[in-house]
Amino acid sequence: MNKHTSDIILIHPPYVFNKEKYAIFPMPWNLSHVGSSDYIGRYPIGQAWNIEPLGFYTIKTFIETNSDYSVDIVNLANLKHTVPESLIDKFKHLHMKDRSILSDLVETMYPQKVIADIPNLKADLFAVDLHWLNYSQGAIQILQLLKQFHPDSYTVVGGLTASYFKDEIMKTFSFIDFLISGDGCVPLLQLITQIKNKKEFSKIPNLSYRENGLVKKGPKRYLSDFDFVRDNDKSTSSIPTARGCPLQCITCGGSRYAFKNICNYKEARVYSVEFIMKHLFNRAKEHQEEQLVFLIHDPFFTLGKKNWAILLDEIARNRLSIRFLIEFFAPHSREDIYSIAQKVPGSTIHISPESMDAEVRTFHKQLKYTNRDLIMNMDVINSIDDLSMQVWFMAGLAKETRESIDRTLSFIESYFKGLRNIEKNSIKYNELLFIDPGSFAFDFPDKCGYALINKSFVSHMESFEMPIFKYQINYRTGHQTRDQLFDSFLYMHNKMNKIYYENNIISKELYDRATLYNILLEKYSVSYEEAFLEKDRTIRNKNFEKIGNLFRSELEK
Repeated sequence: MNKHTSDIILIHPPYVFNKEKYAIFPMPWNLSHVGSSDYIGRYPIGQAWNIEPLGFYTIKTFIETNSDYSVDIVNLANLKHTVPESLIDKFKHLHMKDRSILSDLVETMYPQKVIADIPNLKADLFAVDLHWLNYSQGAIQILQLLKQFHPDSYTVVGGLTASYFKDEIMKTFSFIDFLISGDGCVPLLQLITQIKNKKEFSKIPNLSYRENGLVKKGPKRYLSDFDFVRDNDKSTSSIPTARGCPLQCITCGGSRYAFKNICNYKEARVYSVEFIMKHLFNRAKEHQEEQLVFLIHDPFFTLGKKNWAILLDEIARNRLSIRFLIEFFAPHSREDIYSIAQKVPGSTIHISPESMDAEVRTFHKQLKYTNRDLIMNMDVINSIDDLSMQVWFMAGLAKETRESIDRTLSFIESYFKGLRNIEKNSIKYNELLFIDPGSFAFDFPDKCGYALINKSFVSHMESFEMPIFKYQINYRTGHQTRDQLFDSFLYMHNKMNKIYYENNIISKELYDRATLYNILLEKYSVSYEEAFLEKDRTIRNKNFEKIGNLFRSELEK
């Protein structure tokens, strides 16, 4: 982390700031699933997402365009933890395919270093993002550290999760001075202006603030009122095709329903072809080599088929050295797929059907299409050398049973056998860990086939610190209790590891280690259950630590 001195410093928090405090053994180990399987006990095993804080770039552009204030960005999203040399040594002999799975063991950012660097940050206002629920612990801990080291500076938090739980967050955490609901550009500019001048906060829109020990709120306004807000000019590897989302997935806190209720988006704000081309030109100009660009949202849903065709033609006409990562929300025609291969060769298409049980999929995504259409899309992409695909399924959905999971696993196992290039094409399966606050299912769980276990912000944050992955699951379904969901997830991950091994995606050594990990996870979960009966928190945590040490000693034999 470099030294920063600015009027505002925007900080993207880590997922969890310090797991070393807890004897955490989260979810089963699925070696090919990067994202939800970052940790083996305390050890990271998958590459962290390279998060670009696009919202921060927009805020920075807006404030610096409309004022003389300086804005800096500090990205802690990829914060990792120390790894014992003994573990690293175990994998030095592995071939590169296996080592790539463990590639983030070396270059990491440690919590100790962040603590050491935070005093070097100088700003009148520290703004921390709390957009997604899984960043809760990291966001709160960073805000607390900022106030500890910079008591005379102000702290503000914002994002969809912060907006949804604004009253509880302001009431609970006194080291947070302000909270901005909805879009942050205009309120943040007005906030720094008042901090620099009169410190009159009552008229700042969408602001929660403290006055004489009481939490108060400014007037409510929404993005539709801020017509002059414009998006960032920074060259990024991720480009949105819309602000907001056109889809209505019932468990997603970034769905159309959530954006409407939290930010008053009547519908997704679609960007123009000109806007996207400007960003693509900037990206190509700044980088000599071919660039992989993540095009956020399905362009057929946002831009529409006509504008999407215009964009592809413009890319081809200008001979931009671009490869896309494109989302398909639903199957599209053969002609549409061939057009992508022709105009933007080397692109990857992400498909997220969630389940091969059509009833489960339709209910979850609020989109209806057949398995036949899905498989047609996969077959077409699989047949084209100039395209790759990643297909994502999800376990733990409403209406799903163990039979539904088996149906999806059987399809994955069968389809792997026909993949032309396993290095390029992949199928992944992960779990629904929690239902996002702000989603339709969170607000109306009964209507969606769920029962919520955690409803408050604090209970969610505490669940992420639980030593047993099972207790991080914040719901049950009409078909599966939390215990059954935990068993289903363990079952699914074991099956997926076997599929990866049988298709030479991972070595036998890594497969054996993953199998051992999941066996131990199940074994020591029983010990953790017994340890939970201890009412004294100090004694209980010591017991957790003992169990964790036993787990690790068996894993590392």
